[in-house]
Amino acid sequence: MAVASSAVGSFGHLGGAISRRPAAWVGLARSLAFPGWAVLRRLAGLAVIALAIALLSAPHTEATPLERSVRRLAETVLGEGTVQVVQVVNNGRVALVRWEAATYKPESPLAETREILYGEAELTTGAVIARLPELIRLRFAIVHGKEVLARGETGRGGLRLVFGSVLGGGTFIPTEPEEETTGGSRATQVR
Repeated sequence: MAVASSAVGSFGHLGGAISRRPAAWVGLARSLAFPGWAVLRRLAGLAVIALAIALLSAPHTEATPLERSVRRLAETVLGEGTVQVVQVVNNGRVALVRWEAATYKPESPLAETREILYGEAELTTGAVIARLPELIRLRFAIVHGKEVLARGETGRGGLRLVFGSVLGGGTFIPTEPEEETTGGSRATQVR
């Protein structure tokens, strides 16, 4: 039995498990290994907070000349103060615009409202794209308050307008005016 008791005694009181150091010893070891660790951790936390405050309170950047031109042209068609956001991306090739609908009337019939908003989008985006040849595409949203009435995109190839759920959804396809059947075709009338 002397052998068994000496084996248990050499491995500690848990029957062979290696004893762990007390928590106080770990804290002491840390403070001896690097005495300023707690101070540095607090300073790093303060630095992160200061950086976040600086970034959040930084003034917004001034609009570029191209963004100001897009806003000016769109507001010429829509009215002053209707354009909410203008951002130029892709190295000045694409403009993102959000404006308050100038012609939207909730009491108007749905088909009429959709057609009028298409005309508003066509006139506004056409004025911008025609006067700023450096832009190849204009993406936009027409809003009424916080509600998005329509989103669209135009480029050198034409206008595409997708209505929000408040206006029935779907892509708007303009109707072609019918040719008059009396007097022949336009080609025969103009000589």
